[in-house]
Amino acid sequence: MRFSPLRSGRKALLASAAMLGALAWSLAGDPAAAQGRSSRRGAAARTHEVESGETLTEIAGRYGVSAAALQEANELEDPNRIRAGQTLSIPASTTSSATAAQGPSRSARDRASSTEESGRASSDGEPGGRAARVTRAGVVLYVAAGQTLSDIATSYGTTLSRLKAANDLEDANTLRVGQRILVPGAREVVAVRRARREDPPSNPITFLRVSTDESRTVRLFDGRGRPRTSARDDLDYLMRSVGSGSQRRIHVDLLRMLQSVADHWPGRRILIYSGYRPHRSGQFTARSKHNVGRAVDFRVEGVGNSELRDFCRKFPKAGVGYYPNSTFVHLDARDERGYWVDYSGPGEAPRYGRERREAEGDGEDEAAADRAATRARRNRATPADGADGAGAGEGAPASAPGGATPAPTEGEPAEAEPATAAAP
Repeated sequence: MRFSPLRSGRKALLASAAMLGALAWSLAGDPAAAQGRSSRRGAAARTHEVESGETLTEIAGRYGVSAAALQEANELEDPNRIRAGQTLSIPASTTSSATAAQGPSRSARDRASSTEESGRASSDGEPGGRAARVTRAGVVLYVAAGQTLSDIATSYGTTLSRLKAANDLEDANTLRVGQRILVPGAREVVAVRRARREDPPSNPITFLRVSTDESRTVRLFDGRGRPRTSARDDLDYLMRSVGSGSQRRIHVDLLRMLQSVADHWPGRRILIYSGYRPHRSGQFTARSKHNVGRAVDFRVEGVGNSELRDFCRKFPKAGVGYYPNSTFVHLDARDERGYWVDYSGPGEAPRYGRERREAEGDGEDEAAADRAATRARRNRATPADGADGAGAGEGAPASAPGGATPAPTEGEPAEAEPATAAAP
C-alpha cells in the first residue's frame, strides 16, 4: 500500500505541533497556579523594620499572618526578643491563592479604609504625618507636642499604669514628641484631648486648739477650690465643743476666710479659742453663729489682734468682734458685714463702746456700734423668756445702722476654755 507524500508530510507537521504545544504547556503550567506562586513569592519578599515598642504579635497581626509563622520565617528563638531596627521577613499569609489573586477582601479593604480615616482624623500635629492605627494588640499612636501620658490614658479610658507596662516606661513624664505608644486593647482611634490641669491645692495651715494643745496641719481646698473632706474632718474635730465633745460641720464660707487669713500670714499658726458651741437654754442669743458652725474665736501667732481685726474687716460678708482687753478676735460668716468692739476683760460682762483710735472711715461703724450697744444693754435689763441673764450671746439686736452688729459675750464654763471673755 502506497502513501501519498503530501499526506505523510501533513501528519508529521501535526505531530510536531502537538509535541510543541505539550512542551509549552508543561513549561508554563496552570495559569492560576502560576499566579498563586507569583503572589506567594511577592508576599514572601515583604519585609518589616521593627520600631521601638513593637511586638511580634502586633507585627504579625498587621500583615495577617500568625506570630508562630513570623517567628519560624525569621528563625527567632525567643519571640519576645526583637529589637528596634531589626528587619523581619513577612511570610505568605494563610489566604488561598485565589483570594490572593483577587486582592484584599471587601471587609479587609473596609477595615483598612476605616483605620486610615481614623488615623488621619487624629494625626494632626504628629511628626511626619504619622497617623494612629488600629492593630490586633490595640491602637498605636505617636506622641504629639504638648501631649502627656495622662492625656492619652484619659482619652482612651485606660490607666497610667497599664500604659506604662505596655510600653515599658519607667517614668510617665519623659515622653518625647514622635514616641510610639501602644494603647493595649483599644479598638478604635480617638482624638487625644488634653486633660484638665488642676491648680495645686491650697496652702497648708496649722491649727492649734489652745485649751487642749491639739494641732493639725491641713490643706483645706483642692486644686479646683473644693473643700477637702479629710481636712474638714480634722478642723471639725479641733473646733468641737470641748466640754461635750459634740461636733458640727464648719461652714465653707468660714473656711475660705480662714484660708485667706493664713495666706496673708503664711507659715503662722492659727490659734483656736472657741469654735462650735451647742445651743444651751438660757444663752443670750437664740441664734448664735457658734451654734451653727459659722464662727470662730482665734488669733494668728505673732500677729497683733488689731492687725488681724483690720484684715478681717475687709471680708464683705463677715461679722468681726474686737476685744482690746482679751486675747482673740471673733470672726463669723453671715449675709451682711458686721462689726463691734467690746472692752470687757476676761470673765467680765461685755462693755461696748467707741473704738479709741483714729482711723479714716471708722466713724459710721463706731456710731452704729454705740447705738446698737445701747439697745443691747436695754435688752439685758429685760431678758427674754427663759433667759436668766447669766450668759451672753452674739449680737442681741438682729442688725444695726451702718451694718454694725454688736455681740455681747457668751461664757462657756462647760468647755473649760481659757479664762477669757468668749465671743459670740
